[in-house]
Amino acid sequence: MTGKLNRDGIKEIDPNKVEILAAQGLTTGQIASCFGVSRATLYNRMGSEVDVLDAIKRGRAKGIGTVTNALFQAAKEGNITAQIFYLKNRDPDVWKDRKAVEYSGDIAITQRDMSQDELRLRLTAAGLDPQHVLEDLGSSTVN
Repeated sequence: MTGKLNRDGIKEIDPNKVEILAAQGLTTGQIASCFGVSRATLYNRMGSEVDVLDAIKRGRAKGIGTVTNALFQAAKEGNITAQIFYLKNRDPDVWKDRKAVEYSGDIAITQRDMSQDELRLRLTAAGLDPQHVLEDLGSSTVN
């Protein structure tokens, strides 16, 4: 689909077709190629022809909406991967894989005075997650 020339000899860029292409996930460069113009030309048209810029925005929004609806439908139908992806992105404070743990206060760790099991018990008693603390310290430093 290359652009037709208008009466001034300039390639036409049909906003309706731009919107369809953007909704299908094409990049600005790919859309430009479809009309037989350079990416720079398309950017110039986006700056000078509001309907072309709006078409790209509408198309991208439609494409995102389509994929979002498909993801949500797949999650509702029991697709575990879709459910995980949806939850991690919609409620990351609860569902993200890693949680930030901040440590405050002093923790005296003397390698020769306690075994790793005793250290784990003390960390747990202090309300800390031994696995995270040992990972931060590098578990090889604790016997």
